[in-house]
Amino acid sequence: MRDGEARTNLAGWVRRKYGFIVIPKSKNNARRYVALSHRASQCLLQQAEGEPDDGLVFRFQKNSCEHEWQKIRMLAGCPDLRIHDLRHEALSRMSGNGADF
Repeated sequence: MRDGEARTNLAGWVRRKYGFIVIPKSKNNARRYVALSHRASQCLLQQAEGEPDDGLVFRFQKNSCEHEWQKIRMLAGCPDLRIHDLRHEALSRMSGNGADF
């Protein structure tokens, strides 16, 4: 998922039974389905619990998100790591575990 999409996730987008989240309007204005690992799905469900469908899953601003991401990269010893790199890694792992896209 793109970082801008993650910041604007609404609770109603999380599909409880199916392990994915629906982004109703992605950067190309089309609906997009983002597959989630079991762990990611459980975390999003927990975060969205009790929120109305139009409530934000995460409550943070872009600047604070970028600041935290910078700290995480430094602590991990990966100063050049981008969110986009994680998207590629996640898809590679899911594919290696038998996910059918």
